[in-house]
Order: sequence, then structure tokens, then C-alpha cells
Amino acid sequence: MNRQRHGLFGLAIWAPLVLALLAMPAGHAQSIPDYAPFAPGWAAYQERRIGDAGRLWEQASVGAESAPDTLRVAALAAVLAAFAMDRSHDARAADLWTRATNLYVRAGQSWSRQRSALSAEVARARSAGASQMAPGVPAAVPPLLRMLADLDERDHLLSYDGPHVAPDASLAPARTAVGIGVGYLGGGGAIARNDPGGSVYSNLASSVGGPAAVPRVQAPVATNAPSGQNASPGGDGEAALYQTAARNDRSDAVRMPSTCDAGASALPAGAWQAVTKSAWSYFVANRQPATGLVNGKRAYPYITASDIAGTLAALVVANQLGLGPAAEIEPWLRQVLATLRDLPRYGGELPARQYDARSGGLVGLDNNPSPTGSGYSLYEIARILVWTEIVAACYPDLRAEALGARADWRFGRATALGRLHGVLARDGVEHVYIDETLGYKEYAAAALTLTGLPMPQAFSYAELRTTSVDGGPVLYDARPASLPTSDPFILGTLELGGIDGCFRRIVDTMYAAQARHATRTGQPVALGAEAIDRAPWFSYSTVYAGGQAWKAASYDVQADATLRIFSAKTAIGWAAAFNDRHAAALLASAVRFARDGGVGVGQYESGNNVDATSLDGNAQILEAAWYVARGRRAFVAGSVAGPAICPALQDNPVR
Repeated sequence: MNRQRHGLFGLAIWAPLVLALLAMPAGHAQSIPDYAPFAPGWAAYQERRIGDAGRLWEQASVGAESAPDTLRVAALAAVLAAFAMDRSHDARAADLWTRATNLYVRAGQSWSRQRSALSAEVARARSAGASQMAPGVPAAVPPLLRMLADLDERDHLLSYDGPHVAPDASLAPARTAVGIGVGYLGGGGAIARNDPGGSVYSNLASSVGGPAAVPRVQAPVATNAPSGQNASPGGDGEAALYQTAARNDRSDAVRMPSTCDAGASALPAGAWQAVTKSAWSYFVANRQPATGLVNGKRAYPYITASDIAGTLAALVVANQLGLGPAAEIEPWLRQVLATLRDLPRYGGELPARQYDARSGGLVGLDNNPSPTGSGYSLYEIARILVWTEIVAACYPDLRAEALGARADWRFGRATALGRLHGVLARDGVEHVYIDETLGYKEYAAAALTLTGLPMPQAFSYAELRTTSVDGGPVLYDARPASLPTSDPFILGTLELGGIDGCFRRIVDTMYAAQARHATRTGQPVALGAEAIDRAPWFSYSTVYAGGQAWKAASYDVQADATLRIFSAKTAIGWAAAFNDRHAAALLASAVRFARDGGVGVGQYESGNNVDATSLDGNAQILEAAWYVARGRRAFVAGSVAGPAICPALQDNPVR
């Protein structure tokens, strides 16, 4: 199609574009922004001095930022600056894109909304007027609008969704790694809830950030999210015995069309049936109708990104095992994917740490509505990547929705320089840290690799050391602040087939160590990361961490033996991953926590039950059940280019 037919419009055809550019939130009308600030950059761009154009548009953005009524000008100029820098392969494009996102937030607008409106109007105008075009653009069309249309015709501006170059971490202190962080900050499904006693992050934010922390722009934006509630997890008691499993409604014998059905699809009788039906009943009882999301704990509506992955997992498993009618599960799954697509993201980059399941709105560390959120955990985001990949593979009819829900996520900063980064934001200050605890790191990198972003550096296992615990070898993370638990090793086995040889070797030694400890103590041992029913509200139980065997701690990494628990979800996960006598004993020990409404977290070493039930735990139990029903085959085929044996370690055969 020539230039006359494709890009140059009569005045009547340009009118819809004018209206689109004028669109403002809350019905406010405003004139088209003045062309003058954009003119120098456009002149440079037309001369193919793309980098100069980017710098000139950046200057225009800075100059327009000071006045509230020109924030939209500043935001649009920042988008154009990022666009130009990206085309000239300048790593500063990522910084400019973040700037544009923040400016749009302050203006109550977004580039995606403006871009979508413009794209639709351009397509409509081209379709309606392709046979009526006359050479030239009418002088009555505002010059800024002509510039944007020309940029789209030349270089597809209206398809632009952010930089494709990695950010240069040396350009801004906020992007500098500030240490390995404090353990795994993601929390495996329970992060900094607004529990009695205050947030567990009260002191963590300042301790992580150090001198590298920099202020991040905070500006109020309108939100419809309900106010936070000061709910105590499990506060109304969960002592009732298991009475009956969730109703297994098989009246709808036809399941959703799926490519995942293979081998056995029915669970063995007995304990597996009980824990599976109990786990599914948690999701049925805790669903939020407006979003399809599920409470993070029983009657507790705050969730993490990992909880969203857990909800996707539960729905897939329920359909595959026939736990509920497809006529109910398929619309629910579509609803969750739509909610995921529309979730506000931290800094416009990636899903945030915490949301309100009732509305899908961002919440801060205190669970109150937040315009920006509290950062993100790359491990938790990786869990969503895995489960959207599984949904796309299992259900061809949902493939576009599953992959589209994550299509515009921006990983440039989170994976800068080949490392995995997380963000913790509190009180207007952002702290960036390297999020690479053993197990969590490899899982996240494998998920990124699966979706087309290889992270080979993550499989070096450089932090790995060996020691002896209870008379046998254990492979552990040598960094003192890390708290590696069983969770990512179990999930990496069930979902991703064990990832690589070294990862599988760690899985073997971790399971064997817990089995030896159970034999020595005469008590079942299954250690994981769990939401608990008292301050500090979260527990990491480890085989070996910080130079200490059987260390239990919370976010502050300080050892506290009273936090060590027998984790029902971990026991059931091990029972799926290992089909031996000890695994059978673990399953038998865990089934007592199954009840109508979900499988409970477990039991403190003191003998008291943990009076809490979590989404994370019940989702992992459902995954374990599906793994067994599939003949103990992983959900995702293939592996990553990790080592077959653990580097620098001797005598470590792979099972």
C-alpha cells in the first residue's frame, strides 16, 4: 500500500484521531497539547538522528513536568524519548519508560489506554477512508497529531509497548543490586499481611535498602479498592475435625477441551482422595465473585502474585481431575485470566507483591489501598509464567487469553545484567535487591527460559556448598541471609521435571535429610515456608541455613525454634515426588489436617496445630495430586541448559 493510501488522511478521516487524543479521564476535556515542545525532537527524528531526538524529547518531558496541567505532555514526551532511545539501542530507554509510566500515573492516565484508543481510531480511519485519500495532510489537522500518525506509519509508534533493551544498572542507584536481600522476600504465598502486631516489613525495608535506596515518585491516583481490613488469619478458629470433603460433582461428564489429559486421571482411594477434595473445597469456599481471585488465607482477602498462580493451578487441576463441573470451572478460569490481564502493575513493569482479591487493586505492606504497590518478587511472577504456560498448552481455546494476560510485562529491570532482581517499596522509597535464594532462583530462571528469556547465569550454583546433617550429605546455600525451603524444589519437580541435574540432586539430599531426621526423632518431618497464626505470621523451616541445621526463622532471618512446623503441604508434596515408604508415612501424617474448607497448614513442633489455612498450601496439594494422577510425570516437558552435576562438588550422582 503506498503512502497516499496508507498514511495520509483527509480532514474528515483525521477527526476521530483528534478526539482520541483529547480523551481524558473522568470526562474532562482539554485541548490538544502544544506541538512546540515536541518540534525539535521531531525535526531530529526526520533527519534520522534518532538518539538526538530521544534526548530532545527527554528534555521536553522534564520541562513540562513542573505544572500539573502539562503532566500529560511530559508523559507523552517521555514515551517518545523511550521509543527513540529504544530504536537507537540505548539502554536508557528503560529509565525513560519508567519515567513515562510514573508521569501517566500522576496524570491519572496511561500510555496503554491512549495507545489503544489511537490505534483503534487509526485502523478505523484507514479502513473507512483508504479509497478517498488525497495527497498531503490537511493543514487544519493539529501538527502534533500529524507527527504521531507519521511516527506510527514510519516505525509503528502505536504498537510500541516498552523497551526491548536491557537497562544499564550503572545509570541509576535504584537499579543497583544492594545485596542478596533478607532470605526469600517473596514469601511463597503470604507476604506482610495486615495482621495484629504490625507488618513484618516494619524494619526490613530500611535494612535492605541501605545507601542504595532512592525516593520513588509517589502520587495519589483514584482507586475503587475497598479499604484494608485488620484481619487475623484463622482468627475465628479452625479446630473442627474434617467432616466431609467438597462435593465431587460429576454431573457434567464433559470436561473442557484439553491437551493435558494423559495416562491415569483418577486418584487412588484413601488419603489422596481426602486431601485432594479438601484442598479444592478451600477454593470453592474462598472465591471472590467480582474477580475470580481467592482469599490468601481463609476469610482473608489479601493475596500475592504467587497466590494468583496457585488459583490458576487449582482450576486446571480441578478440571483435569473432575473435582467440579467444567461448566463452572471454565468461566472461572477465564475470569481469573481477565483479572490478571487487567491488574495494575508495579511501576508499569510487573505484577506487584500484593493485591486485594476482592477488587484486584494494589495494596501496600499494611494491606491498605496503594497507588503504586510494594514492589515485586520475581519468583512469584515466575510462578504465574509457568501456570499461564500450562493453561496455554492445556486449553487451546484459552491460549490467547493466557499468553495475552502477560504480553506487556516488562522484565528489563528485573533481569538486568543477567541477574534476578526483586523490588521492595515502602514509604515512597524503593529498594532493589538480588532475588536469588537457592531453589527459588533456579525455578524463576527456568520459568523465564520457558517463556523465551534465557537466564544461563542463574544455573551456576556458585553459592552451593555441602555439609553433613544427621549423618548424611546436604547441599545448601552458603550465603548467611538465605533461607532455602523445600517449596521451590517440590514445585520445580512437579511442574518443571526437576529443572536440571544439580537441582534434582539438591532435591534428593533435602528429602533424604528430612527422612533421616524423622527416623532419629521419631516424629514426621516436612519443612516448608508457611503462613502461621501468630506473629511474625510467616515461618521458614529449613534443613540447613546460616550455618545451622534445622533452622526456623521469619523475614528477619533470626533463628526461632518455636516457628518450626510440620508442613502438611510439604509432606504431601514429598509424597508425590517420592514414591517410597517414607513418602507414604508423610501422606498418612498429613491427611489429619484435611477438613471441609481446606487442608490446614500443619503443626508446630510443640504439638499445637497451626490455626490457619492458606491458598498457597492447598494449591500445592492439588498440584501434588495431579502429579500422582499423571503417573508422576511433570506438567511441563523439557529442561534448561543447567549442569548435569553440581559444579565443584564430588561424588554427586543424579537420580
